[in-house]
Amino acid sequence: MTAFGQILTNGSLEGIPGTRTPDNWSSCLISSSVDIQPGTWGVTKPPHDGDTYIDMVCRGRNYVANPATQETCEELAQVLNNPLIAGRCYRVEMYLSREPTFGTAVGINQFTGPISLRVSGGTALCSRDEVIVDHQEINHEEWRRYVSYFTPDQDLNAIWLEGRYNGTEPHYGHILVDDLVIEEISAPATHELVLCEDESLNLSAFLEGDAESFDWSTGAATSQIEVTESGTYTVDITVGECIITETFEVTLQEAPVLELTTDFMICPGEEIILDATTSNAGFLWQDGSTNSSLTITDAGTYTVTLTIDQCVTSHTVTILLDNCEAILEMPNAFTPNGDTKNDLFIPIKVSGITSMQTVIYNRWGENIYTTQNLNIEWNGHLPSNEPAPASTYYWRVNYTDLFGERHTQKGTVTLMR
Repeated sequence: MTAFGQILTNGSLEGIPGTRTPDNWSSCLISSSVDIQPGTWGVTKPPHDGDTYIDMVCRGRNYVANPATQETCEELAQVLNNPLIAGRCYRVEMYLSREPTFGTAVGINQFTGPISLRVSGGTALCSRDEVIVDHQEINHEEWRRYVSYFTPDQDLNAIWLEGRYNGTEPHYGHILVDDLVIEEISAPATHELVLCEDESLNLSAFLEGDAESFDWSTGAATSQIEVTESGTYTVDITVGECIITETFEVTLQEAPVLELTTDFMICPGEEIILDATTSNAGFLWQDGSTNSSLTITDAGTYTVTLTIDQCVTSHTVTILLDNCEAILEMPNAFTPNGDTKNDLFIPIKVSGITSMQTVIYNRWGENIYTTQNLNIEWNGHLPSNEPAPASTYYWRVNYTDLFGERHTQKGTVTLMR
């Protein structure tokens, strides 16, 4: 809700108990005015807020104490700090009650009944040019909140409160009034919201507790809607005489794509760096670290949670322990005949090796192939690119394991055509 300025002065109706007319207020009915409570006519009810409040009475046609005030109701008026502008929306809120023992403590029993309250606006003090709200007969003893919304038909410079008879037959009665608020209401600025991928977002209209109806751009008529797509959503809120449009701009935030392998193998004494770097993201690892990367030296399960614009996504990596022994198993034959089956001389298994050099010799000890490829991939050709003849060839592999130790392995392989 957006309110503008302090339109009303001393809306809490503060003054000196036992006197008439609260500070900054005026009485337009010369013959009688309100009383500031508590403390007179047997009224002991504490204020709803602040220190004081007012009571208003209506007198019947047979009121003999002062015939000049027969069939009259007390009132209170004030020139507003800012006028109520025609066509704008305003909220009027107040707390009302009554006290059934009013006047009985001093032997006056006529005013124990309830009356109603009218709030009017005027172009000048003590003028009633437009009715703002008519409250029903107030017949409860506790303070209750009364709120209404209205749109003036003309600019109004003053406010007028007056007690009103219930029905058509004048009778005696009273009403208690506290904490009057008048404020201009407009829709909040456009809400800019983020929708997280694969989630939903609740949009709530303001004035939810007071509004009479809601008309969303989606066709919904509830105070809240759930959305799963980005876009612009509006709701027309009807409250009293006002129709206010509220706007929500929803942007989709896609979940970040983490380029983390799900499972890793780690050797004793080895380090692995898990790097979750993502633009504009906040990071939280399971150990409380907030860095974008985490250095791992032990097996286990590691989780990183990323937050972007309040959208959260998590990724889990399992680190398994490997004995990391260097293994090199070589075949004893291959058939480079172009049938795509066993055409290359490659290891059967290679692991725990960081680098290696392979040299292949013919039966006369001539070097016919050298490579540092961990997969070797000799295609059975000579350095001249001619096919090597079917024969037995010798190989030697020098390699370095994960711990930096160097090894040599030798063997033979039969080339079959």
